[in-house]
Amino acid sequence: MLELIALLSCAVIAYHHVAYPLLLRALAHKPALEPALDPKMDAGQPDVTILVPAFQEARRIRDKIRNLGALDYPHDKLTIKIVCDGCTDATTQRAREEVAALNASGLKIQIVEHQDNRGKVAVLNEAIAAARSQIIVLTDVSSRVAPDALRKITRWFADPDVAVACGRYKLPAGAQPGEHAYWAYQNALKELEAATAAPMGVNGAFYGLRRSLWSPLPADTINDDFVLPMRMVAAGGKIALDPSIEIEELEASSRVQDLRRR
Repeated sequence: MLELIALLSCAVIAYHHVAYPLLLRALAHKPALEPALDPKMDAGQPDVTILVPAFQEARRIRDKIRNLGALDYPHDKLTIKIVCDGCTDATTQRAREEVAALNASGLKIQIVEHQDNRGKVAVLNEAIAAARSQIIVLTDVSSRVAPDALRKITRWFADPDVAVACGRYKLPAGAQPGEHAYWAYQNALKELEAATAAPMGVNGAFYGLRRSLWSPLPADTINDDFVLPMRMVAAGGKIALDPSIEIEELEASSRVQDLRRR
């Protein structure tokens, strides 16, 4: 019995790491999605709300706001909300200082401060429900994107069937070799999944969703960047994976953090 359990366990591991990618490669017959060409959307960009949940992010919040302020997107079509979820450090203060410096450019940035830490899922449910735009972009404080990333994300939503649009994850140079290898594998896997049906979850550091196809997440959701897009796919929507959008994660995980996460 122990030998059988050991063999089955090895078979499951082999399937996940070897057989599953090979099976996807064999099944990946679907042509890659192309962004729809909608002259109206090109002429007038859609309204977008960028939501940034923040908890104890005093060290990086200024850089994040500057990165969002550098996005090449019409300011009258863009609203950025920094949601401080019960922060006890200087996150909120530094965010307000940076926003004050950028407001002269006409960029609409709102700081929403919650006194109690309620968790990311509660923050997302409330903020998405309150947003007025149809296109919502969720992003983490520790991630950075190129100035054209928002334009690239929004062009996918010219296709009314696209529920979620995402990019390719990129780690900082100082990340552990094992983490680099893991994300190279994950990026390749997601591209194969996209060519077969839909990627299983998205990179939560920066992705867009169509609000009309969204429904609130259960309060006990742990992996929101997997559950949220998969619920939208289950409801009939499509996920567009755009490898030309690189989302750089600036905060490499330590061995202790990675062990705790796994």
